[in-house]
Amino acid sequence: MASGLSGNATNTSFEKGYRGDLNAMLKVGERPVKLRRELCILMHIIFTKIQKHQFMLNGGSNVYRLFHCRTKTSRDKFPVYIALFTFIFQITLTGYVVAQLYNNFREQVYADTQNLRNIPLAALTFLYSAILAKPIMSEVPEGFKIFGSYGVLQTLDYIVNGVLPIVLLVSGFFVIWGQQSYIEAVLNTAALLFVPMIDDELPQVLGFRPESIVKNFLIHEAMEEFDRLHVGDITERKRLKMKFYKDAIALGMGIQFADHLITNGTEQGSSHTDGVLFQPFQVRKGKTKDNGDQIDPSSFITENCLIKKITWKFTVYKPNPNTSQPRVGYLKIEMLNGQTVEVKRTFEEGNVGLCSEEYSLKGVYMITMFQISTDILRLRVCGSRTAGDFEAAMNYYALWPMSSNAIKLLKIDQANGGEMKPLLDNEHRV
Repeated sequence: MASGLSGNATNTSFEKGYRGDLNAMLKVGERPVKLRRELCILMHIIFTKIQKHQFMLNGGSNVYRLFHCRTKTSRDKFPVYIALFTFIFQITLTGYVVAQLYNNFREQVYADTQNLRNIPLAALTFLYSAILAKPIMSEVPEGFKIFGSYGVLQTLDYIVNGVLPIVLLVSGFFVIWGQQSYIEAVLNTAALLFVPMIDDELPQVLGFRPESIVKNFLIHEAMEEFDRLHVGDITERKRLKMKFYKDAIALGMGIQFADHLITNGTEQGSSHTDGVLFQPFQVRKGKTKDNGDQIDPSSFITENCLIKKITWKFTVYKPNPNTSQPRVGYLKIEMLNGQTVEVKRTFEEGNVGLCSEEYSLKGVYMITMFQISTDILRLRVCGSRTAGDFEAAMNYYALWPMSSNAIKLLKIDQANGGEMKPLLDNEHRV
């Protein structure tokens, strides 16, 4: 799907109805470019909902975002009051922490040398709170996409998850430092770690089902956008004023991305029974001769998946050189991290050899299907001409998650204009 929609769906073809066939997508007199553009807009609506679904069900469904979804698809406004109560509770707890900090400074408890014994616990709590605060705060911009526009719940979400963690991080350190006993320091540590998590835990405590709420909300939102896109004889000028329409043009339309079936095969989905699996493959260079190179499947994209150039030669059967199922007898993979892996035939049979023609792809690619026996039986890669397009395609089409090291490698390649410095013989990236 991502490959077909690449570059304003230029890789997508439509059946043409010469006799006004009602089953044909393209009628007589209709322009393919217009239909392809509309297809991109409609698929943009679906892709954005997939992104929101993944975000909400992977830790992003706090009480403010979840109850926003609930109130949009239901007449029951009671969840809004629960969200307001949660906000007041969290702010009140934070206010008491700040008040205790003020009292500690006023009473000059930090001048007491006995309180220095609490500093190790205060420092560890500070570090642990910082670890918890980082993902919470990083989710705030993505959470804004759930709300769509500014409102009460969005403001509460920003204050609790964007401001409150910083306040607790700083004040919590001094509050624990100023405790008079060990047990008070431990109890306050547990309390401080509990405050930022209240809005995340409350929906489950109250028995709400995030999966159902999020799905109903996304279906409702998608249907509204579909209806607005096709209401009456809407003009292109009015369409351009719609937010999701503008986002589709800015984000999704024009991303260059393609699949390449290097060995022949039918276009089909993943099939475990047939041994056909589409997923990222990691390419690792063996450190010693005994420890050979490896090409292994992965559930997400790592730095070992990213290829800057792939070169191959097909096998040729001398009695029948025009076989319909050529196999790859030579494969050279140049990784984005500077390493190179070669896969060659282990032996030559009498009637089998390598074609003289050599083929290559250059850009940012990764292997998505790989099967090898004596020769490479199945080989499929996907990717883009640039690192920017590759990263945009992975994020926009929600294909596979990427590791932080893979994202850094793409940023470096983009900054260097597509040229990576090769590794030294004795150098390995970690």
